[in-house]
Amino acid sequence: MAQKLGSEFLKTFDDYEPPFLFGRTKRQFVMSVGTFGSIGLSALLYYFGFPNWITLILLGAILVPIFIYGSKKDIEMKERYGFLLTKQKRSFMTEFNEKGEGETAHDFKPKKGFSEVDQSREGEEETPEENPQT
Repeated sequence: MAQKLGSEFLKTFDDYEPPFLFGRTKRQFVMSVGTFGSIGLSALLYYFGFPNWITLILLGAILVPIFIYGSKKDIEMKERYGFLLTKQKRSFMTEFNEKGEGETAHDFKPKKGFSEVDQSREGEEETPEENPQT
């Protein structure tokens, strides 16, 4: 059996919701009350003779948000649409100037006295042990 570091828990702490009422979480309780309430409302509407299309529209308007909330899809939808609707700015290295001014024609020319080669190691040979990438 493989050795594991750390503790092993039966429930993760991020997803744990304490019981709210009758041993149910708040989401489960809202979903149960909403479902039974909409069933009762539909029975009353059929009893009073409302047209079927009005009853179905009212039930859809009540049940869809209740099921979205009860099944935790609202959290996922809020994250997804929040990400899509947030204006995102990605900065790249070309957007940062040291002096805070725009680029000129001379910014990309090599400067005098500056070399990209390490002058102290110019005559040495590299072995594969020193540089494993070669």
